[in-house]
Amino acid sequence: MTAWDIQRASHGRLLLGLGTQVRAHVERRFSMPFEHPAARISDYIDCMRSIWRTFQTGEKPNYHGQYYQFTLINDFFNPGPIDYPNIPIYLAGVNPRMARAAGEVADGFSIHPMHCPAYVRDVIRPALQEGAQIRGRSVEDLVLYADVFIIDGTTESERMHSEEEVRRQIAFYASTPSYRAFLEYHGKLPIAKKLSLLMRAGKLTGMPYLIDDDLLSAVTISRADGNIACQLKDRYKGNLIQRAMVYKPVEPNNEIYWRGFINTLRAP
Repeated sequence: MTAWDIQRASHGRLLLGLGTQVRAHVERRFSMPFEHPAARISDYIDCMRSIWRTFQTGEKPNYHGQYYQFTLINDFFNPGPIDYPNIPIYLAGVNPRMARAAGEVADGFSIHPMHCPAYVRDVIRPALQEGAQIRGRSVEDLVLYADVFIIDGTTESERMHSEEEVRRQIAFYASTPSYRAFLEYHGKLPIAKKLSLLMRAGKLTGMPYLIDDDLLSAVTISRADGNIACQLKDRYKGNLIQRAMVYKPVEPNNEIYWRGFINTLRAP
């Protein structure tokens, strides 16, 4: 219902992003069961689209999924039709099973910042294609959106501070078992296990030092190497992805820089 309201208020501009989180947070922070996350969220998306069809057309609820069902509504809970009822759904993930689920049921896939172009080509896109074929579509029919770690700063001191923050963020993600497939792809599985032990022990300050330069360069773009927007275009050339977002706050009072950044990305 919230998505329906936002889609109405924004005149069709909503891109609804969904994700499953990881076992520890689902079970220990949200007190919910964690089982078959890809299958569950696929069923959830199908159920949600069934709800939206009822909102739009008034058809009788009749969804029976493996985990979710929608068989009851009354006028009080039906917000009615809107001008843009087809809300694009992006599913977020890092591993091939979730990418395959996105291919099966979603309109786009949000690629975690823990990625590199080769991983997108070798792992993510084939899994998306496998899922898309199930419904007679192709990976080319989906929109791929990537978050990208950026080491920014106009001076070396600023870039060093930015790099420290990025290493800390990478270490945090890499300590989570859900990201080990990507680390194994880069031959960094021993680092992942060490990071998990440090996280469990609460020794967070030592974690960033385990992120070596090879892994850092694989998942980041640095302003020390030139214009970030130009690097983004080169990194994903060949229509590897269609949308990108820098994984850092956009500083206020820096509109000229970011307008130039966007214009560079949009240029042929």
